[in-house]
Amino acid sequence: MFDWIAEKKYFAEYDNFTVAGKEENYKLKSLGKYTGNADDMMRFSENQEFQVCSILKRGWWDVKNAVQHCNLNGKTSSDIKENDFEYIYWGLKDWGNTCQNVSGVKMVIFPK
Repeated sequence: MFDWIAEKKYFAEYDNFTVAGKEENYKLKSLGKYTGNADDMMRFSENQEFQVCSILKRGWWDVKNAVQHCNLNGKTSSDIKENDFEYIYWGLKDWGNTCQNVSGVKMVIFPK
């Protein structure tokens, strides 16, 4: 991930990313141990079923909550977007008091 303001790269790694099948609505069953410098924002989505937001027409694991803590399935933008949850973002914790989009993201899942 890339922070527009600080021009820094961040990463989050989980050692046991496990998603259930269709019969459990693709529930995010486990993340395992977190390592990285981007904060553990996926943890809020653990044990949540995959949902599609009827307003934004996109899916993520904690879309039913009032405020999502991260979304890697949003739109991209070359401009800074604050508190616009349609765009790719990764939490609020060390990134300031507002939700800022990130300019790029790569999600990689390796089989065990």
